Amino acid sequence: MSSTVKRRLTLTEQNLQDIDQRLADLSAKGVKASQEHSKELNFSGCASGYCQAWD
Repeated sequence: MSSTVKRRLTLTEQNLQDIDQRLADLSAKGVKASQEHSKELNFSGCASGYCQAWD
């Protein structure tokens, strides 16, 4: 895997803080999100060249 790909797939400290803040905001509104990961990696949009992955 090239260093460019690795860099694009790596979350920065700011990204992680933004995610934590978003989760806190949603939790304050009553949204419940599991802290447990599914251990699955899901992809969307790869056919169009814009892949997204999430657990």
